[in-house]
Amino acid sequence: MTAGRNGFVGLGQMGNPMAANIAARGFELVAYDKAGTAPRAPAGAQVADSLVEVAVAADSIFLS
Repeated sequence: MTAGRNGFVGLGQMGNPMAANIAARGFELVAYDKAGTAPRAPAGAQVADSLVEVAVAADSIFLS
């Protein structure tokens, strides 16, 4: 896990809990899901509108 901003792509059944754990521990997180990010994004995460937005904003990206 990096101290910079982390990206997370894929907020489904597996990705959502993983992203939520990252955000809950105070890491900066920008998230995206092709099925609709806002309702799936964990509390505290920045909602991205595209993969490109995640790539530009994050230092490290997790895929699920």
